[in-house]
Amino acid sequence: MRILVVDDVKTFPFNKGDDVTYARTLAEGLEQIESSWGQIWLDHDLGGEDTIRPIVRRLAEMAYNGEPPTDNICICSLNPVGVDYIRSSLERWYWIAYCTDPSQVRSILGEGRAIWY
Repeated sequence: MRILVVDDVKTFPFNKGDDVTYARTLAEGLEQIESSWGQIWLDHDLGGEDTIRPIVRRLAEMAYNGEPPTDNICICSLNPVGVDYIRSSLERWYWIAYCTDPSQVRSILGEGRAIWY
């Protein structure tokens, strides 16, 4: 499966056969979401003043236009306000999973060895 993770620091123990791309900056994330993905994982805070919000707006626009890059979004953020923003902006068009605590990695991926921070 092709997986995009837009997160400045976290890494996750995806399956060995998965094709995982980490976009560590807002600019990298904006570029990568223009491709098709099996899943997209989103963190809210991307370092400095950058947040995921421009990417969320683009994902909503793409879905509205009938061209979503995925059906599946996983929110992987500890920021409750950010999680709510992502959820409320995208839940109309995407299936949403939550990984808002390091302990949830095991239930989502079957493995708990994520590098959270």
